[in-house]
Amino acid sequence: LDGDMPVSINLRPQKTDVISMIQARRKELDRRERVTERNKEIFGEEIAALIDDDDDASVDPSSVASSSFDRSRCETHDDSSVNAIAYYDDDDLVLNSGIENEDNYHHFSTEIITTSEDLERNVNRTKIIQNEDEDEEYPNFDEFIFYVAADVRQLNDRRLQVAVVLLERENLRRRSPNVRDLITSVLRPKDNDGQKYVVGDWAEILSPNQVWSLEMVTKVFKEAKSNGKVNFYYDVGRRTHLLPYEIRVPEEGLIRLFGYRPFLWQQWALLKVEEKIRFHKNHPYDFEVFNIPEYARYLWFRWLDNANNLDFKKHLQDSRVSSSEEDLFDYMMKPFYILDDIRRENEWDFDSDNFSVFTYFSLLGSGILFPTIALILQITIPSIIVYHTLQEANWYELAETPIQYLEQMFCVTDEIAFCMSLKLTTFIVICIQVLYITKVMPDTGYMFAEVIGIGGFGPEKTYARCQSIRARVLRDNSDRFGQTIGYILDRYMNTTYTYLIFAVNLFNILNQASPTEVILNALALEFVDRIDEYYSSADWWDPGRRWLKAGTMEVFIQSIFEFQSLRNSHRFSAKYKIDEELIKRSCDGDSSLLMNAHVALDCQGDLKFMSDDEIFDYYSSKYARQKARALGYSGGAIFEFSKPSVVFGSFDQWIYNMHSLIFKNNDLNSGDHFGVFKRLRNYCTWSRWDKVLFLADIPELDDLFEKNKFGNSVVKKKFEVNKFSEDGFKFKNFREKTWNAVSLFAKKRKDVLWFKCLRSDVRSALHRGDFCRAIGCIVYGIQEWISFALQSIFPWYNLFLMAFAIYCYNWNIIGALERADDGYYRCDCKVFGEGFVRGGFSCSGAYSFSIYSFGEPIINESGDGFRNPYFNCELINNAIESDGYNITHTVMNIARTTAIIRDDLGITQADEDEACSNWEYADL
Repeated sequence: LDGDMPVSINLRPQKTDVISMIQARRKELDRRERVTERNKEIFGEEIAALIDDDDDASVDPSSVASSSFDRSRCETHDDSSVNAIAYYDDDDLVLNSGIENEDNYHHFSTEIITTSEDLERNVNRTKIIQNEDEDEEYPNFDEFIFYVAADVRQLNDRRLQVAVVLLERENLRRRSPNVRDLITSVLRPKDNDGQKYVVGDWAEILSPNQVWSLEMVTKVFKEAKSNGKVNFYYDVGRRTHLLPYEIRVPEEGLIRLFGYRPFLWQQWALLKVEEKIRFHKNHPYDFEVFNIPEYARYLWFRWLDNANNLDFKKHLQDSRVSSSEEDLFDYMMKPFYILDDIRRENEWDFDSDNFSVFTYFSLLGSGILFPTIALILQITIPSIIVYHTLQEANWYELAETPIQYLEQMFCVTDEIAFCMSLKLTTFIVICIQVLYITKVMPDTGYMFAEVIGIGGFGPEKTYARCQSIRARVLRDNSDRFGQTIGYILDRYMNTTYTYLIFAVNLFNILNQASPTEVILNALALEFVDRIDEYYSSADWWDPGRRWLKAGTMEVFIQSIFEFQSLRNSHRFSAKYKIDEELIKRSCDGDSSLLMNAHVALDCQGDLKFMSDDEIFDYYSSKYARQKARALGYSGGAIFEFSKPSVVFGSFDQWIYNMHSLIFKNNDLNSGDHFGVFKRLRNYCTWSRWDKVLFLADIPELDDLFEKNKFGNSVVKKKFEVNKFSEDGFKFKNFREKTWNAVSLFAKKRKDVLWFKCLRSDVRSALHRGDFCRAIGCIVYGIQEWISFALQSIFPWYNLFLMAFAIYCYNWNIIGALERADDGYYRCDCKVFGEGFVRGGFSCSGAYSFSIYSFGEPIINESGDGFRNPYFNCELINNAIESDGYNITHTVMNIARTTAIIRDDLGITQADEDEACSNWEYADL
């Protein structure tokens, strides 16, 4: 009875399994009863009731005294003493009344479970009939075991069937719906106490990626408030404790009952809403103050009362479907409720630091100046650092073996660093890598999932939800060119670039000789990674996050609006089931159907398609423009009565103003559709909408319903075997397996890495004949593949560098640079120099040592002395080794070599004395 079991598996509860479950539950109930009795003996009944470990451990027998289950407690194994279990609906009893033997038990129990799922949504619901008491309530599983199955020896086949039914009823398993399920879920009876759904109903909920998903209601919770009101919460699919506001009825069920005409209204209403709202602070139509659901509700009744829609209004009043009018209205209003939530920031929080300048560019399609600056900075700074680090690492020098090449790349190569610094640096590097493994990698993975559109729920997931909506707009090819460029940059800079910058950071800190330099470099590159977020989080950038909210609302409208279907007759006909030739005639033979800039411009002044409020706004705007021309100014009253075209970013607004100035006498090319909430301007062809809006056919209810023996209308049984939509495809929004954020991410990564997404996008673009988009899909697909590949490789890269840092410490520092059995090494240079001084080695000797090491004195920054000890350890070590570790002989050789170098450089004793005058032993 696992709720997540694949629907293709025909689960049959075995008799032994049910008996085991009953025995276990019986033992638990007995234990609780003994605990309660013991508490009563010790503390008394009142206190025992308070400390009982489970309120449901026992049931008051008086509460079920009249129950047939109570009367069945003392029954024997005789099957004749228990009436048959059957399921009752409007079609009367349909199951056989008994089981002859053990062999047909499995078949019968499986049939019962399947039938209980199918019939539970009927008007009378499923009932267990015993002793002809039809009004009796279901017991729960615990009650049944406590009163009927007190002893396993009392269990016969029929009682086992009851146990199976109760288990199935309380723990529904997921399965594939059929048409009858979806229709009855829409026609379900509504309880007067406010319960909208019951267990077994099908409903749609939002998945993490903001896509509606068809799931089954698995549990219902009732919560009584102190004011006497009762709230109901529902578990649907993987989501728990949902309010009715977060659920909608199945789309397929609505289509079967009401047709596609309401769905066309929804598209028309989205146009009206976008035309109405504006980005104009303190204006009554400003998007932050305008009541969108109220306006959409007005549009619904305006459409419903239209003279051309009387047939649909009559259809709604049919007694067979009239109870579902509220569900239909609620379904159609869901997009407007979500828009209202966004503008009121209900469950949406736009104060997240994850929103960057690229996110603004992605949502609004404008504001290109600062994204360009941020992009240049974020590419230039790491490039310079990488080049400098590679130069220090001598990466261009040939290495004899791969391990030597890796040592040049990832081990510290500073030839003047002391061993203690190298050791401390290695420890700091390892600490930072541990930090990367435990903090940075989870953070980047979490952010990666949000950026690619996995989504989530709640205000803390606002950024992820925005990205989910934005990804759907790109997938549907419903965005502007600027939005597309912005989205690609946003994806690249928050996925591929992030992993590259951390990879460069790890490489860079491994080549630093000082612990302080390691820390500073690590922090510096992380700062570079967030330059784009630092711009957008500045107080002056977007006060109140108004632009961000407006962009999110606009993109959400784009995600709901059917751009492709409304401008292509074939797609329109396939989606709304309207004859293609009829659509073309209604749109004057125009191949682009409802998208036509010329017709939209003409309809702006046509009063036939305006309501009274719209006529008032039109004449107010017209008068304001005339007054402005007469007075020779713009703004003020014009912007008060005419929707202004505003663009995000001063630079973009200047470009738009210049464009409008050039084409001021050409309304079609004025660039007016560039502004916020003007994306759908060319679809406002009201003369064509007035014809198309009522073309969709209304379903014949006689094809859906039949009469049962009692004369009641019920959904035809034949739809139980139909598990596909009218097009022959799976029901819209239904998936074989429920999705959560983890499974969504895993599926997305698999599809991208195996090029499934790339092939699908390119094939879709070629099918539409959009070759430019096909090229863009290839470029975007390659970038997406690289980002997912880096996301998979980065953890292994980090672990490898951590292991290699330990290798560098063990072999290069400990093994090669410290004292060994055969002589002195690099890390002994300081000890070696101090030994000379303690042995009477004068400043002159140290000066000579410096000359010997580097071919000339190493003068300090002030120029009044030399820095000591700056020795070429490798050269001195080689000299000591060649002299057989005879230090005295090495000193003599150094003196002779130094004398030759002095003569060649022309260094006099006076020069040496002057350098030594500022040299102190403490410098060592």
